[in-house]
Amino acid sequence: MAFEIKKDKISKALGETLPSVPKAKSQGRRAGRPSGKTKHPYQFTLKPQNREKLDRIAEQAGYSGASTFLDDWIESYIESSEE
Repeated sequence: MAFEIKKDKISKALGETLPSVPKAKSQGRRAGRPSGKTKHPYQFTLKPQNREKLDRIAEQAGYSGASTFLDDWIESYIESSEE
């Protein structure tokens, strides 16, 4: 039968083993994330108009998202020392 030839080819293919490929060395962190930096998810609530304003501010500053903008802004914020 016509199916027997295909069945033989399938059986032969399933019986073959693929040559092993050396695995790439994992660095243990996601691509694009600087080493030593970790991020933790955090949620807070904003009024809808303030969220829209935050999105516009981030976009005007050249950021792809409000989260990245806020993270960078907080890192660069200089606190005044209380005396």
